[in-house]
Amino acid sequence: MEQERRGWLIVAVLFVVLVLCYGTVLNTVGMFVTPLAKEFGWGRAKISVLTSAIALMSGVASLLAGWMLDRTEAKYVMAAGVAIATGGYVLASQADSFSMLLCAHTLLGIGMGAAGLVPASMVVANWFEARRGFALGVTISGSSIGGLINNLVVGHAIASHGWRVGYILLAIPMAVIAIPLLLLTVETRPPMHGAEKRLSVREASALLPGLEVREALRSSSFWLLLFSTFCFWFAVNPTETHLIPYFIGLGYSQTTAASIFSLLFPSVILGKLVMGRWADRITGRLALTIDFILEGIAFVAFIYVAPHKGLIVPLVMFAGFPGGVPLSMVPMVQAEALGLKRFGSLAGLVGFVGTLGATLGPIAVGWLFDMLDSYALAFEGCAVVMLVGAMAVFNCSARYREVSVPVQAAAASGGQPNPIGIE
Repeated sequence: MEQERRGWLIVAVLFVVLVLCYGTVLNTVGMFVTPLAKEFGWGRAKISVLTSAIALMSGVASLLAGWMLDRTEAKYVMAAGVAIATGGYVLASQADSFSMLLCAHTLLGIGMGAAGLVPASMVVANWFEARRGFALGVTISGSSIGGLINNLVVGHAIASHGWRVGYILLAIPMAVIAIPLLLLTVETRPPMHGAEKRLSVREASALLPGLEVREALRSSSFWLLLFSTFCFWFAVNPTETHLIPYFIGLGYSQTTAASIFSLLFPSVILGKLVMGRWADRITGRLALTIDFILEGIAFVAFIYVAPHKGLIVPLVMFAGFPGGVPLSMVPMVQAEALGLKRFGSLAGLVGFVGTLGATLGPIAVGWLFDMLDSYALAFEGCAVVMLVGAMAVFNCSARYREVSVPVQAAAASGGQPNPIGIE
């Protein structure tokens, strides 16, 4: 009971950190596009490079962070990431050139990768077993809440005081709230009962069930998970860039299109919670497969249903429901298929491939629109990509079922446990 209470406290802290850090960096970039274009006279394509820098550097940072998480406490990795992101926002607030802003957004990407989904999902996966899906859903919901809150608060500040003040407002809560909470509260995993001494992160990782990195690289489940993650980010990330222009093309005003788009966030949060709870009953693999299918249907619906204005609001809410679920379900499927032994390193690899999809997807959708003057083929392609990703997820075999007692016994004796629960 004490361990469960401690676990939920850590979930609450990680939720707040993702609100202030990951959700902020990921979901507020669009607020600065118009002010920067107005002040410096830059085109939208040039400013979009800043977003790409965040995505690419987040992937690189995820690789390094994943490797470090198997060797040191998660709170130190995350706190360092928050500090780097804070520095990025401070630098951006002082920028007077594109190169300076590019450096700032590079720091934001590194910070987001080190303090984002990879370490947060690893910690939660270690602290929870029976309710892992729900705990991951609650934690990762912080990313959506961050976008919802900061777009309202900081957007008003930008309108009243300028974009430089907006960057500073995003930096302050990171430094004042997120870093102290991480250092005071978060532990990578619960202590192993019966161990003669408190094990280091590296020692505890070696005792957990699961595949070593080399073994995972020879596993079909790892490559299927990698491929499905690329599919998700490739298909879904373009909605951040292209959905509002698509709505405007249907005849909505800029303000109305943005308001409709904002309805995604509450629906995304609900989807993470509901699907996380459901995954605890039917496995993350099946829940994620169904989620990919639902998102594929949503892309088709954008083509044929969105032009009917009376249906646009329920359509957006339907599309949002499965849209953020993979952020919490991919780590759960990874734990099921590959175990927890090298969770950090493997999650870093998965996250890096995801950022490649996130970088290429918007470019591909934009290219198709420029060629055809229509989003129809692009959305159809995204639907196909999601259905192919669903097939990949479905074929990820769930090999590991964690059983705590043998691991703890091995820890107490100083020995290495045999792989347990292999199906």
